[in-house]
Amino acid sequence: MLTTNQLLSELRTSVEELYSPKVQLEMEQQPESVKQQFLKQRAQTSNYLHNLETQELKKLVEKMKPLESELKKAIQDLNRELQSINNTVKFISSINAVTRVLARLVMIF
Repeated sequence: MLTTNQLLSELRTSVEELYSPKVQLEMEQQPESVKQQFLKQRAQTSNYLHNLETQELKKLVEKMKPLESELKKAIQDLNRELQSINNTVKFISSINAVTRVLARLVMIF
């Protein structure tokens, strides 16, 4: 099982990929409503990640344990969708799954 630090590192990498030219180009081709949903989810994910990174690490590790497997699966799903971005709805949904777990973690603090 991944450690909390590894999960945060993997999440950082995934969030960085959301800002990549590949993703940007794909999103530019989508309808405005899809673009707006993507931008909202991407911003929320980035914001939650930033909040988690600034929390006291010891508290984070303790509180993150119960959500570790759920976050790991959400990150894996997001990474899989980032590889192809064939299905925009699934792509945005996978970002949303990560955001929901991060929101729960941030609420703990």
